[in-house]
Amino acid sequence: MKKFFLSLTMILTYAACDPESCVDEVLVNSTEIDLLINYVGSMDDSDQILLKSDGTVSRGVLCAMGGVVVNNSIYDSIYITTSTNDLLKVFKPDTPGKNIYNIDQYWTIRETSKNHFEYTYTITNEDIGN
Repeated sequence: MKKFFLSLTMILTYAACDPESCVDEVLVNSTEIDLLINYVGSMDDSDQILLKSDGTVSRGVLCAMGGVVVNNSIYDSIYITTSTNDLLKVFKPDTPGKNIYNIDQYWTIRETSKNHFEYTYTITNEDIGN
């Protein structure tokens, strides 16, 4: 009887858990030049992505129980350069105007399947000052 109640408790606990949610972070380059997107954080949290002109790249899919969202706040800054390292734009969390950190305002969010969301940020000439 003890085993039955233990098993029942485990089943109910597992069934009550939030389902796993996944997020795919996508960057789109709508400009005519190749861009490097540089994420600056601690040594372990820095990253660089090559984004070809008129190209799209996924930063990967992140899944977690109970929900997950794109979180750029782990980075001190995100800056965009040309493929030859000419600085075009620096984003900080408090940069006014269109800002890659402002997920709610400047990202497109769509549910691609149950509990799977795609967050898309489109880099335009406005972002890089062209």
